[in-house]
Amino acid sequence: MRFVAQLLTGLALVLTIGCQSTNALDLVRGGKSQTGIWILPAEQAGEAANDERAAADELARVIKLMSGVALEIHTAPPAEKPIITGPAIVLGGLANSLGAAISGESRAKDGFRVQVKDGRLLIVGESGAGVFYGVSWLLEQWGCGWYAPGTVGEVIPELANLSVANDLNHAEFSDSVNRRFWYGGKNAPGPATQGWIRHNKADLNVGNWNHAWFGLVSDKTYFKDHPEYFGVSHGKRAAKQLCTTNP
Repeated sequence: MRFVAQLLTGLALVLTIGCQSTNALDLVRGGKSQTGIWILPAEQAGEAANDERAAADELARVIKLMSGVALEIHTAPPAEKPIITGPAIVLGGLANSLGAAISGESRAKDGFRVQVKDGRLLIVGESGAGVFYGVSWLLEQWGCGWYAPGTVGEVIPELANLSVANDLNHAEFSDSVNRRFWYGGKNAPGPATQGWIRHNKADLNVGNWNHAWFGLVSDKTYFKDHPEYFGVSHGKRAAKQLCTTNP
């Protein structure tokens, strides 16, 4: 998809916030790194450790493809936060300790905030998944997109400069509890599909949402007095399925 990426470079440059402005925080300038990525050590990140590391790895991977710059990933406990000088990209619990707070709460528990504070780009989430979603949102602002599983659906523009506005403060929260694509096939979904789903914030599936009608209209409650609510099986009304043709 490199040819598509080149076509989108112009759009991506518009979306890149203030590359030459004094009101911007430069992360990559002229193909050279101005920053690094910081996360908590795994033992301090707890349940979010794997997601925070995955978010850092993916951010570094995509920035390398965009700009040719390999950002280093560092770990530091909150007690060492003074060593994280700007312009740094700080994720998860470590970003929270630097003053980026989640101000809302969602049923999905995967909200996020992307904020520039004290010369650092901070990305926090209600959970580790929220941190990854915040990273995906940031990459989308630079023109990246994930439109199908695998590299064929990945659009990553070539950019020598990457920056964000100094007053950036963006948060998203969702009340959804089931947010996923329908997929099938042998050995589905597989790593490529899982990556595509995650970038599109669609790996949320809380509870069982299949064949739920009997939880709403119970045969034990209604069949005796209202057999017409139920379908005909072998010429007889039977408490197997609801009758969707009966008004």
